[in-house]
Amino acid sequence: MTVLLPEFEKEAKKTSLAVAVALQSEGSRSDDGQALVQIIKRWLTGEMKAGRPEVILKEIGDLSDMAIGNDGHNFRYVGVELSNLLGGHLLQESSKSQERARELVALSRENLAFRLKMEPNGYDDPIKGLVWMDLFVHILAGETKAWYERAERLDEAKKRPFAGRLLKSTSLAPFGNSRQNRGLQSLTVYGNYRAEENAPTRIAIVSAAFRDSLFLEKVMIYYTMPSILMDATIIQKEELFKVIDALPNDHPRKAEFLMEKAGIIGWRDDKIAEAGKIYQEALKLALAQNNQKIVHLSNALHARLLGQKNRISESWKFGQLVDPSQLPEPDQKWFATDSPKWKEAAAANAAEVPKPPETPQATETKDPAIK
Repeated sequence: MTVLLPEFEKEAKKTSLAVAVALQSEGSRSDDGQALVQIIKRWLTGEMKAGRPEVILKEIGDLSDMAIGNDGHNFRYVGVELSNLLGGHLLQESSKSQERARELVALSRENLAFRLKMEPNGYDDPIKGLVWMDLFVHILAGETKAWYERAERLDEAKKRPFAGRLLKSTSLAPFGNSRQNRGLQSLTVYGNYRAEENAPTRIAIVSAAFRDSLFLEKVMIYYTMPSILMDATIIQKEELFKVIDALPNDHPRKAEFLMEKAGIIGWRDDKIAEAGKIYQEALKLALAQNNQKIVHLSNALHARLLGQKNRISESWKFGQLVDPSQLPEPDQKWFATDSPKWKEAAAANAAEVPKPPETPQATETKDPAIK
């Protein structure tokens, strides 16, 4: 079979994947159709990796024409599989340079359009993953504004309950256990994204995203968002730290991201002293930028970390510097609960500190000869 495979592939090029899937759907010919589907898919994957992704995109377009109604299930199944495969490939290729991303952005846009045609009302995690892939390709190409404008137009054309699904797909909840964030994670299962050798891809994607003003505005809505990207395996911990450290000091969110880096090191790695140094680094930068919200939030989070790590008597040192009105609303709640405990612990600790012993006074000795 291995020797004959090139001949099979040569013959496979004469037909299309849609025809093969149709053949697979015929009961008595299903085995022949399935074999042909696998051969064509292998050939298409080879074409894609050889730098000809437009070949697989054409097949996805043909499948999208056939994936209509219940009779189109088999066409839709294969089309979705290929669109995910192509999306992962385009994302990895786009991460190599902005020039390469600009070459591929139109293919990514068309790939998503075919997918939306195949699943006009789809809203599951895999389609959200493809939406994220397309957004990241546009970010890498410097075309983020165009992506959001197109998404808004497409969303407005949909009726409820599917109105706004593209923008909803690329919004994140600020806490990692939310189902809302699983679509982001689903993109990482394609193209061997999580492999160690793909660290440059992950770093390039997040670096570009952190430097994109629209992404910062629309996605990074809360200071925990770097952790959300990490938990979704979009980037690994040490890679995330490299991206944050490489940001210029005049970046409008660097102090905030440093603050979250400190939180990761303190809460997850239990390195309290190291986390404290990075909180102070974030605080210093926030003061230089006159970013009062991060000044107060950094002190509050540093105090909370100490309080939860059996160093509560030290929390008030930082907690007393915080103006609660400067904190985000969710953080105001826990601060109102925790800060009195910090103050009480600091007072108790001060009361327990032993007083230094008094120096004994010298007793004057009078010479009896003196009258």
